[in-house]
Amino acid sequence: MELIQLPICGALQPHISKALYIKQQAEKTVRFKLVPRFYGLWAFMLEASDAMTLNFDNGKLHNTAPGNIYSGGSGYVPIDFEIPCKTEWILVLPKPHSTALFWREDANHFANTMYCVTDANKQLRILNDKINSFQSVSAKWEAIEDYLLQKIGYAPANNINYVNNALTMMFKHAGMVDIREIAKNAFTCDRNLRDSFQQHVGFSPKKFASMVRFNALVSQCLKQPVSKSLSETSTYFGYYDLSHLNKDFLRFTGLSGEKFFIQDQGINQLILE
Repeated sequence: MELIQLPICGALQPHISKALYIKQQAEKTVRFKLVPRFYGLWAFMLEASDAMTLNFDNGKLHNTAPGNIYSGGSGYVPIDFEIPCKTEWILVLPKPHSTALFWREDANHFANTMYCVTDANKQLRILNDKINSFQSVSAKWEAIEDYLLQKIGYAPANNINYVNNALTMMFKHAGMVDIREIAKNAFTCDRNLRDSFQQHVGFSPKKFASMVRFNALVSQCLKQPVSKSLSETSTYFGYYDLSHLNKDFLRFTGLSGEKFFIQDQGINQLILE
């Protein structure tokens, strides 16, 4: 798989975590379960790519078609993800607080789902035409950046500061945080922090913290020597025992821990970085 990290301009850096050009020409598809997604999603599926299916465990099935634009929010429901033999995308991962900013709607409308937005408005139709007519990846990415810059051309709500402060603390402590203490450090109350998270992230701070903890554990397990036990790692990340951890594996991936780690990790590594 060819993977190129695209340069993000200064004005977009506070709002975008990663921008990637992904291309694959393989003999067989790669199928795997995704870890919880901190980031929203802009997926620009280029015309050379094969169609793809994403099966959400909340009953939502998404069939993607080449030459289209897809967008969605952060998510924690299990997704069965299959990378086709022939793949060519530009993938943009907004930071956790930025879904509402790009769409100017509460992020809970986009959590745990994805939409085809090619025909959502005139600007997106024009953008899609440009992407599929330009030859170079750099020209395609420049057109996408210009569009995203237009989307953030207004001041976000003041309560985004509470969310950003809370997110910083959650990532710093690998999700092992007390929400009341997080709210206090963010200079707000529990209820206001919860409402602010629903608006900007798409779900509660407690749910997001549990995603951070789980992904931190998975990332550590993928890096550490095989000899180090899962039981030891789970204790470090605040799980009572392996049964407690396995409930999170089933809740977030739909697989047991054992089955999750033997699967091809696909783009999970990108999410976990």
